[in-house]
Amino acid sequence: MLRISHLLLLFAAYLGVVVVLTWPLAPSAATHLPCPSAACTYDPFYSAWVLAYESHALATAPGALADANIYHPTPNALFYGPAGFGTLPYFAPLFLATGAPALALNVTLLVCIALSATALHAVIVLWTGSHAAGLFAAATLLVNRWVLWGFIGATPHLASLQYFPLIVLLAARRLERAAGMLALLVLIVLQCLTDTVYVALAVLAPLAVLAAARVARPAWRASGYRLLGVLALAVLAMIPVYAGYLGVRAANPLLAAQTVWPPFEPPFDLSGLFWKLGPPLGPPTTVGPTAVAVIVIGGALALARRRGGIAVREGWLHGALWTVVGTLLSLTPVALFLGRAVTLPHAWLDQWTPFYRIIRAPTRLGVAALIGLCLLAGVAFAEITRRPSGAPARGPLQRLWRALALLAVLLSSYLVAPGGAGPLPRPFPITPVPSVPAAFLAELVADDGPLLQLPALEPGKGRPGKAWNARAMLQSTAHWRPLLNGYSSYWPAGFIERMQLGEQLPDRGALERLVRETGVRMVWVDLASVTTEQRARWQAAPEEIEQGGLRLVARDGANLLFRVVPAAAARPQEEIFPNR
Repeated sequence: MLRISHLLLLFAAYLGVVVVLTWPLAPSAATHLPCPSAACTYDPFYSAWVLAYESHALATAPGALADANIYHPTPNALFYGPAGFGTLPYFAPLFLATGAPALALNVTLLVCIALSATALHAVIVLWTGSHAAGLFAAATLLVNRWVLWGFIGATPHLASLQYFPLIVLLAARRLERAAGMLALLVLIVLQCLTDTVYVALAVLAPLAVLAAARVARPAWRASGYRLLGVLALAVLAMIPVYAGYLGVRAANPLLAAQTVWPPFEPPFDLSGLFWKLGPPLGPPTTVGPTAVAVIVIGGALALARRRGGIAVREGWLHGALWTVVGTLLSLTPVALFLGRAVTLPHAWLDQWTPFYRIIRAPTRLGVAALIGLCLLAGVAFAEITRRPSGAPARGPLQRLWRALALLAVLLSSYLVAPGGAGPLPRPFPITPVPSVPAAFLAELVADDGPLLQLPALEPGKGRPGKAWNARAMLQSTAHWRPLLNGYSSYWPAGFIERMQLGEQLPDRGALERLVRETGVRMVWVDLASVTTEQRARWQAAPEEIEQGGLRLVARDGANLLFRVVPAAAARPQEEIFPNR
């Protein structure tokens, strides 16, 4: 039986491990963010902004939560991208206390990954009674390239995975008590709120398969119906969140084209499903050869011995269920095998439903398989190290050898990379957090009028610059002005046209139209990033620019901050700023 004190010690130990693995992120937590991939120039900024905005909105104007301060004047702007509500409880207290989004996000990442490792350890101990097996299960998660050094590290608002192992544990039971059903319901909702598309489907699909399998067996039919009821209640609880996304889709008939991302993920390579690195960031199912070997050897021993308690059998059965279902979910409809295209059975979803127009990156659904593989690794390790029935108790020397063997396995898990992957980078890669120049901050907090930051579009491509817009969003957490810029999964109708007007500034006609459509009050220009032609226009005499309606109010190196001057515009001030 695990006590609260044991769990706290485990959490503290795993937090220390995560800090070491991500060093020097911890001592730089207030000034840097994780940078495990090329996406670190925009995705961590988005994570910090979205959780900071939600914390700020819930503390100041919860009724306006959906109307985020990006894509102004678009309503429901929050729901053009992932909201990460499930991670918010870990982020909000520290952010509201310090006002430092980077610090709060880094602490959230470290804490949530440590909690996920602790949950895996605890579940394995409950199933097998072995802390060594729990440690190996947690280590399988911590060294997975997709977690700290891949997708989760680059998008820390998705780091809250700690409910998965507990969901597997509770769902493995018959759910004969209302308390167990309620606990499972709460855990499912919390986990689904981490991400309402990829994580939610990775939670609900294996549970639906489990419920269907139980309904088909008379002895388990009642339990299957109870599990279906829990799933139905979880979906109902999520309806308010899904309503926001459905509203965005209804307001944007061409939403599928309003994105910087390709409509489909490249075909998955089946030839390296568990041991070869797949897409650039690596799928969740990519585990190291050490974990694969332990699962294979432990599984063979379990089949040969055909003994073990009910709890151990639960571990094998449910670990396998989540691994298989999660893996199938993560495969693209058309995959590759030895260089040849293979159409998989679930390709009918692509033909008859919009499933793969919503799920553009199905490999992310493999997070269910990741949890299943970690559980299988723990159960398999317990099987390998289990003392045969009737064998004498281990003496000190045997326990020493067992400890050394565990240490060797853990070190090999860390040092031996999956096929096709290089060694883990040391130190852990981090990137500086963009800040607001002190000379700008006084002007930006003086009022709450809309702000445009330039550049916003990639030159000659007519699509948003991910890094520029994400940086503007993170910088907006210092002043919370409405922002014409935005970066998320999709952009709203009219956004590109507004940004194209912004790129024409300081042209007077473009400014007048932009003021009429958005009420923009300030323009921030980064001369180091705009095109040569734009830079020449912005470097004109301040008097000439002011005649066009923009007055320079602050400068910091290559950054210029302008205020819209109503008196210099072509139309009367009341017409330019009708809502003033």
